[in-house]
Amino acid sequence: MAEYAWRPLGELLVERGLIDDYQLESLLLEQRLSGKLFGELLVSKRVVSPMEVAAVVAEQHGLHLAPEARPSPASPQVDQKWRPLGRILVDADLLSESGLQRVLLSQRRNGGLLGQLLLERGYVTPEQLAGALAEQHGLALAPEELASAKQQPFQPEDVAYEVRAPSGTGESALHVTPSFLDASDFAFELLYDQDPEALEIVEVKGDQRRIAWSYERPAAAAT
Repeated sequence: MAEYAWRPLGELLVERGLIDDYQLESLLLEQRLSGKLFGELLVSKRVVSPMEVAAVVAEQHGLHLAPEARPSPASPQVDQKWRPLGRILVDADLLSESGLQRVLLSQRRNGGLLGQLLLERGYVTPEQLAGALAEQHGLALAPEELASAKQQPFQPEDVAYEVRAPSGTGESALHVTPSFLDASDFAFELLYDQDPEALEIVEVKGDQRRIAWSYERPAAAAT
């Protein structure tokens, strides 16, 4: 499985004043060396609280998670690998495989944030979605903290993320979303289902474009 691009999540935390640029660079280096999930590393270093990380992540999926909620002694989970949101919900028996595929098909056809689509169709509750998002980033929240989760309209900034197959043919994007974390989920579901040769997430700000994440299928080992 391709390496997850943690930098944009760190940049979100920098924008909100939860960490600074120096801490971000140091944490990214340690994350690469340790293999820990970024949220797990943040909390284990006592840089931010589980609720602060979870609130930023939840916001990217159309949820409000009150960081002012009374914190519990929640701790990072250990020995976890990053998984797409849909896989976490299916593995936890909160969503059927057929339900996930229906939502993903609708997302590919019509766009929209995966989290919001799941909520709108009644597949999960805000509390279940918030819990899955926390787990995705190596965190564990108490029930009373998850109870603060409420659906809210996502407020996009002047940026878009395009998931593309970099074929060089000028094909249209496979998915366009205002949330990098949503783009990541979409890309990893494609890797899980279709095993494409290559994928990339392109950040678009006005006339500026940059590759925020890329993947190439590893070459087959010689026999």
